[in-house]
Amino acid sequence: MHPRNLLIAPAAAFMALLSLPAAGEPAPPASAPALAAGEAQAVVTDEQGIPILPQDQPVLCPTQADDGRYQSDWSSTGKRMERGSCREGLAVRTWNSWYDNGVKAWKGFMESGKLAGQFESWYDNGQHRARMQYVDGVLHGDVTLWWPDGAVRGLGAYEEGLAQGCHARWHSTGTRASRGAYLDGEKVGRWYSWDEEGHRTKEHHGGIPLKGRCWIPVLLP
Repeated sequence: MHPRNLLIAPAAAFMALLSLPAAGEPAPPASAPALAAGEAQAVVTDEQGIPILPQDQPVLCPTQADDGRYQSDWSSTGKRMERGSCREGLAVRTWNSWYDNGVKAWKGFMESGKLAGQFESWYDNGQHRARMQYVDGVLHGDVTLWWPDGAVRGLGAYEEGLAQGCHARWHSTGTRASRGAYLDGEKVGRWYSWDEEGHRTKEHHGGIPLKGRCWIPVLLP
């Protein structure tokens, strides 16, 4: 069972960063629906462990939470489910969430309701799921994704929310899925994608390609 992070999840995702369609390319962001006044906004993670954030809104604390420390527990096990701090109705400082088996689900730091610094998430088996950096609630820095067995799933970087530089994806079997470069969120130069049988397709995009080849190092969790 996945944790119900920060109490209430919006009905649709704000971001599907680094999602992998058939061709291995990232899906564009989608907007989350507006929440009614007084409703708690949430941080949840998608199936890749990437946080889903309310668009252009801070993350609110649960409506019943007072300023100071907040914790909720799993009703099924009595174990802690989420813990953090609140100030003037906004999530602040370090927040943690756990699965009902006690394994940590994610950890992030909030400044006035916005993610700041490193965000990490894990699978319920304890394996790393995702690691990324935020500045003022916006993705900014390196992103690494893993499969449940610890194999690398995706690598890339963002600047002020836009994909930049080399990005690569791998299938769960460990074979390559896609490789190419971004400039200000747009694909540039030559992109390659592979199906799980290893068949390669090639695409050419406009813009100014990176000089030399797009080399992607394999990072271990």
